Amino acid sequence: MWWPVRCNWKIAQEAFLEAWHSWATHPQMVRTPIDQFGGGNRWDDFGNWMRYAPALPTDVHKSPRGMFEIAEDPQDVVNYYYGSHRNEAPKVSVAEGQSPDELINQGVHDYFRAVIGDAVDNYHPVLMRGGDMLAVFPNFHPWGGFSRIVYRFRPSGNDPERSLMEVILLQPLAEGEARPPPAPIHHLGPDDSMANAVELGHLGRIAIQDVANMEAVQQGLKQLRRGYVILSQHHDAPVRKFHDLYNRWMGLEDEEDAA
Repeated sequence: MWWPVRCNWKIAQEAFLEAWHSWATHPQMVRTPIDQFGGGNRWDDFGNWMRYAPALPTDVHKSPRGMFEIAEDPQDVVNYYYGSHRNEAPKVSVAEGQSPDELINQGVHDYFRAVIGDAVDNYHPVLMRGGDMLAVFPNFHPWGGFSRIVYRFRPSGNDPERSLMEVILLQPLAEGEARPPPAPIHHLGPDDSMANAVELGHLGRIAIQDVANMEAVQQGLKQLRRGYVILSQHHDAPVRKFHDLYNRWMGLEDEEDAA
């Protein structure tokens, strides 16, 4: 999918570094107290790329617990994952005392067994479902694990008020299976909704929220009297990393200052 955005390409890609994300962007993200997903997170720095992943037990710095809003009903967690509307019957039901993560992990495992066969048993649920977010400098965002999502953000000519956002979906293949031809590009207009890109499926509805505030961020940055943005120590690490690399590559500051 190819979509023209009414903001600078740097603002567009920063939105998908996840640091700018708040539960105001995705208010439907809920978890239950019995799940361990909200234990923390980390940004691994590999020079020209970074990886968002769950915090390790050995990490000194961890995000506070409860990074997701708490849902009292485990069924709410499963309904969100499978994209069930509130006026619909649940697509997948949680049994009494069952962990939502256990149910979802099993569903993902069964799905990929049908795709890649018994090779699925070689992969941990964290890899299959984790969807670690990767940010490759300067504008390439492939998700890790078995996630199909890849984002790319490009300038729109010389217009600093416009950019181009691309969404690419990948699919794992079983060993020996013939690779299908590339999918045709779905070109959207600047006033089109991503929900119109039916190829994206459930992701299209999520992306509507992702891009909803991009233009407002572009305008808001112009109103900053101090001329700079204050970044948090942990969650905004990839944004800071991006600008450090950008300034260095563009020759806007020497390497010692960037460090």
